[in-house]
Amino acid sequence: MESDYRIYVGIDWAKVATKTEEANGRLGLRMAPRQRTLSELSGGNIQRVVLTRELGVDSTLVIAAYPSRGLDVSNVRRTQEILLARRAAGAGVLMVSEDLDELMSMADRILVMHDGHISGELGVADFDRQQLGRLMLGGIA
Repeated sequence: MESDYRIYVGIDWAKVATKTEEANGRLGLRMAPRQRTLSELSGGNIQRVVLTRELGVDSTLVIAAYPSRGLDVSNVRRTQEILLARRAAGAGVLMVSEDLDELMSMADRILVMHDGHISGELGVADFDRQQLGRLMLGGIA
């Protein structure tokens, strides 16, 4: 007898698909068609699936590690808009990135780590590439 995997794992896959499609439409990240498995998708398409899944629900804290990696320019901008909207709605947004342009355009403050420790913190008024570079190399703010 062939088991129905939807019942076996206790997940209502039809409901999951409906919620995912709603989030995809609301967020506008143009997620890949759901008839394909993740293993068939490119890195950018996988990134959009993950972003849609994670940003498709309201939360009070968003931790985004390299959110724009692998995305085309329009999806990078849309992802940034979504994160900024979450922040404006009162959610805490922690973004981890090596893209200084992205960080400097979106952050209220930047904490720089070097050798496992915070080497400095800069507020938006103090964002400066040279200072960020010194902190990344272990210098003091």
